[in-house]
Formats: sequence, C-alpha cells, structure tokens
Amino acid sequence: SAEARAAMRPDEEQVARTGSPATFEQHLVLADGEERTYLTTIFPLLGDDAAVAGVGGIATDVTERARAEERLAAVFAHSPVPTLRMVTGGDRRTQVLDANEAVRALVGLEAVGMGAEDLFGVVHPQDRPMTRSLMDSVVAGASTHHDGGEDGRVVGREIRLLDAEGRVRWVILSVSLVGRPSADGEQELIVQFEDTTTLKTAEAALTERALTDPV
Repeated sequence: SAEARAAMRPDEEQVARTGSPATFEQHLVLADGEERTYLTTIFPLLGDDAAVAGVGGIATDVTERARAEERLAAVFAHSPVPTLRMVTGGDRRTQVLDANEAVRALVGLEAVGMGAEDLFGVVHPQDRPMTRSLMDSVVAGASTHHDGGEDGRVVGREIRLLDAEGRVRWVILSVSLVGRPSADGEQELIVQFEDTTTLKTAEAALTERALTDPV
C-alpha cells in the first residue's frame, strides 16, 4: 500500500546511504481492515562498480508469532504465580529482564523498574551460593531435579527471599530454560516461586508446641 511504502522510505534511504542492511517489524492494516505484522529486511543492491545502485527487500508475515508473544506476555503479567524472566551468560551477570505483579506482592518490590535488578539481591544471603549453583547447573543443561527430572530445569528447591522490609519469605524455586543460547552466549530463563511461608510458619509453631508441651 501507499502507506506501507511511505513508512519504508526512510529505511530504504538509510540502506542506500550506508550500504548496510536493515531489519525491522512493520504493523500494517490491509484493505479489508485486518492488521498484520511483517518482519522486513532491506538490503543494498550493488552495481558493477560496487557502489549501491538500489535496494531490495524481503518481508515475512510474522503475525501469528507476534500474537502468540502478546498472549504470552499477558499470561506472564497476570499470572498469580510469582515469575521472573531472566538472562545469564554472555558478557553480563545473571539479571532480571522482567517481573510480574505477583513478584511485587511476594517481596514488596514494584514489577516496573526491576529490569536491571539482580535476582540475588532479594535472596537470603545464606541461600545465594546454592541459588547461583542451581541456576548455573540449569544453564549447563545438568539434571538437578531432586527426583531426577528433565535437563535444563530445576524444581523443588526451597530457598528464602527477603521482602522490602527484610522479612523472610520461604519459597520453592523453579527454573527453566527458554529456547537456546543466543550467538553471544546469553541464555534466557524463567524463574518461578511457590510461596510456602504460611506452611513453614505453621510447621515451626507445631514443632515448638511439641517441644514445650508436657507429654
């Protein structure tokens, strides 16, 4: 359409000027009103003198993928299970990419703005070495399930988190790989927590009662 051509023109001009290809997503409305998403790559066409003589382009319809990503994002944001998206490896330490609202409710941190938070900042200091080791094992593809579970996933590890007021929250940790590592070695992870604080408190109360009550 004329609108699509107009939207692409600045990118075409940049490719023609720099001689470097460019890839970007386009969101277009078709004649029948349907919205589609395309992944478009524009590349230079060289003449006999090796100078840029024009540009070419390839557009791939990625609408269904984009819609699936939107649905996944909505599920992530509104899930009652405290969940983090993380990245590890490459040139940076393990870091939080995103956190849903259930994480805020669990440890008292706002989900918005946690993009640069290090997970280990909210892990109890005594549990940090174990948590780091578990995550390293998952990334390495080690089978670390306490019942011999699947490679690339660890569940059933009890750790302590600290909320914004320094109070201990007991959780069951679950870590899963997302896809394969990127070209620069970065690996995305999904980290989930099952809050067991109420259960631990009840267990402690029962233990204390058993030790103090006369037989």
